Amino acid sequence: MRLAVIAILLQLIIGVTTSAKAQGIYVVDEPYQADTLVYITEYEYEADMNVFVTERPYEHATREGIWHFVDEPHEADLKVCFTERKYKADLIIYYVDEKYEAGEE
Repeated sequence: MRLAVIAILLQLIIGVTTSAKAQGIYVVDEPYQADTLVYITEYEYEADMNVFVTERPYEHATREGIWHFVDEPHEADLKVCFTERKYKADLIIYYVDEKYEAGEE
């Protein structure tokens, strides 16, 4: 079941990143408001995806995992809620410092 959810989520993310902008991510407070529950890991080997955060909304995303956080829900391609419990997450991410490191693990 978890693998199926991850596969569907990755298809959604891949579809979004082929657009002319980085993935617009809006953070919500409650899990029921989110499209995806996300856990941030400190270890790259645990991650489903490496994520690079850009401050440039116009930056063309050439690969999955390039995120741009937006201020308004209507600007978002994906609404996420961060969880502190790894077992509750639909997606486990690891933040990277370089854009070329972003993408599926």
